[in-house]
Amino acid sequence: MVICNEIAAPEVPIEKAMIALCYPAPWDTSCKDRIRELRSLGITSILSYGRFRVTQFISVVGKGHAAVVLLARHSKHGIVAVKARRLDSKRSSLELEGRLLEIARETCFVPSVYAYTRNFIVREFIEGPTLQEYLRKARRDRESRSTLRMLFSRVALGFAKLDAIGIDVDEVSRPLTQIVIECGDPNKPKLIDLESARLSSRPSSLTRFLGSLARAVDGIPIFELLGLSLEEFRALRELASEYKRSVHSTQREKVVNRIISLLKGA
Repeated sequence: MVICNEIAAPEVPIEKAMIALCYPAPWDTSCKDRIRELRSLGITSILSYGRFRVTQFISVVGKGHAAVVLLARHSKHGIVAVKARRLDSKRSSLELEGRLLEIARETCFVPSVYAYTRNFIVREFIEGPTLQEYLRKARRDRESRSTLRMLFSRVALGFAKLDAIGIDVDEVSRPLTQIVIECGDPNKPKLIDLESARLSSRPSSLTRFLGSLARAVDGIPIFELLGLSLEEFRALRELASEYKRSVHSTQREKVVNRIISLLKGA
């Protein structure tokens, strides 16, 4: 992983982090098996780090309906992210997501995955602001719209690459918290969550992403924050529909090029 800033976080033995690794029932009989499983994946300790506090002593990077994401130390890869399936999750396994991350590695749009099992995914930790945080800061700092448009063109290209290898992401319509800008560099957006993804013969992640530009950040539609006129946004929606209708990869590539040009303002 790329360390943007020094991570100063208390290091906790795996056994002391059971509340996070076996959330929300650390007393469950399966917890000891989970500890052994995590050690077999190369994890040596847990770092109490992140904005979500699960106890007075343990903080985590993310906490959702299906999983908890923690920082950990790996015997080979150093600091990594660990996605731990919640004991009360409706998902029976994280293996499909791990496999999709493995397949998607060639796109350079997702974190590298180091290991995965039914209960855990061990992957590269991507440090940086979410897309939503980046947009808010850019607005406060009056960052150039050309930089924002370049960033969004790279995100669009990332989703197009996922589509090209048959990975369809259902929840792309909510990208603001799913995409992290590595070290705040607009050239390095990463999609950190493939929880809603699946393999498909007709993926359309890019179409959903373009539709999300109508969503608002602090009351302002994203396309307006990018400096896109209503006519340009409508043109993007038309291109998105054309992309979705396209059957052959060569047709899609041509539409993608037009989408990227429009987003960049070229």
